[in-house]
Amino acid sequence: MKPASAAFLCVAFTWAGFVRAADTLTYQTALDRALRQSPEVVQARLTLEQSEEAYRAVVAGQKLNVALSLTPLGYSNDLQLNNTYNTWNTIRNTQSSADLKLSQPVWLTGGTVSLDGNLGWNDLYTSLFNRENRSFDYHSTIGYSQPILLYNQLRMTLNQQKLTLENNQLMYAMKVLSMEHDIASDFYGLYQDQVNYEIAKDQLRDDQQSYDITKNKVIIGLSAQSDLYQAEINLAQSQSSVQNSLVTWQNAAEAFKQRLGIGLDSVVVITVDTATKPAPIDLGKAVANGLQKRMELRQDAITLQNAQFSLIQTKSSGFVSGTVNASVGLAGNSKDLQTLFQSPAKSQAVSISLALPLWDFGANRASVKASEIGVHQSRLTLEDEKTTVVLSIRREYRTILNLRSQISIARESERNAQFTYDLYLEKYKRGAMSALDLNQYEIQLTQAKSALTNAIVNHKIEMLNMKVLSLWDFDENKPVFPEISPVKE
Repeated sequence: MKPASAAFLCVAFTWAGFVRAADTLTYQTALDRALRQSPEVVQARLTLEQSEEAYRAVVAGQKLNVALSLTPLGYSNDLQLNNTYNTWNTIRNTQSSADLKLSQPVWLTGGTVSLDGNLGWNDLYTSLFNRENRSFDYHSTIGYSQPILLYNQLRMTLNQQKLTLENNQLMYAMKVLSMEHDIASDFYGLYQDQVNYEIAKDQLRDDQQSYDITKNKVIIGLSAQSDLYQAEINLAQSQSSVQNSLVTWQNAAEAFKQRLGIGLDSVVVITVDTATKPAPIDLGKAVANGLQKRMELRQDAITLQNAQFSLIQTKSSGFVSGTVNASVGLAGNSKDLQTLFQSPAKSQAVSISLALPLWDFGANRASVKASEIGVHQSRLTLEDEKTTVVLSIRREYRTILNLRSQISIARESERNAQFTYDLYLEKYKRGAMSALDLNQYEIQLTQAKSALTNAIVNHKIEMLNMKVLSLWDFDENKPVFPEISPVKE
């Protein structure tokens, strides 16, 4: 077997001897399955959904709010002592009413427009005068309340909730990328274990062949007994290596199946493409996309915006603030519903209230200073993170180029090692060299195969690291950053 030249390697998650129908598992299907079952990803998704609902609640709270309160029937019958006439008075009251309240926040100014209306019917009876009074009444008021000398609280609340939502969207995306990295490490690590097992079996087959040849040569007197002893040592070491690599592979396979929620006795086959031509990487594009869309940078920017909001709120507590209230209303009362609205009584009201902080022993000044320091720290963190992003992408770029060079060298080394081993194996068969010397070339071939496998696996892992760092998938030549769009309101 030559794993380096194979276009696809199929790895069966089962012990030798099992024969069952197997399901093919690619890296993408393994990742999709893991994302559905990962507790961390599920928790991040729930947090994201919670934040989306909270954002919807804030948005809905800044729209028209309508509330209707109905009292279909109210009845009371009280006995009270009238001190003027020193007699008991029975008061019986039957009533029905409806209250309608409309409230509309004004996002542009931070004020609130309100409309209150009440319509009622009342039947009042007093035994003192033996009088019954039935009447309809109503009152309606339209008013406006406007905070003055203060930041727009409605707008800030909405912006803060937007930032919270975006931050949770970023957290979820980071969990997904982190899970993708972990699954890739396990997936290709399993591939590496399987290749090592196949290499060990190849070495065992070669050592068995060498042992058989040496045994025959010793029998006919063409080789010394010491050569047979060396061949037995090599064969035993190869058998041990096969057993060790088999156990390592089986343990890794079961751990991977457990992580994906696959039955331990099930047979699953993974396919790994090892012959695809490496995709070109544009360093400038990687850096530009990373600076534009790296989630850590956006989170730092969100932290900076929240710090600025906090500074605004802290400063406002030390300034003069107030509220202007204005309202106009109509009211009426009549025994007949038809004439209830003919001659309404009018009312107007205007008020201005102010809050003037006088002395707080420097508490607000110190709070403002602390908030300003927090804003400055957030700016420094953001700038430093940008430098870190550029450095990490540049390092990853150089690492990938080096690995591609190492893969080319490893492929050539494996071909040369295979050719050299085949050449000296023929010489060994003719009795032109010892088993000990042949074993050195066999070890060289095994090391060359392992080096190629390691280079291929490391290249795939580093390409994924570049994908995470730059948020650009160069294998697919498309962005991988989840678009952060406002939730549907």
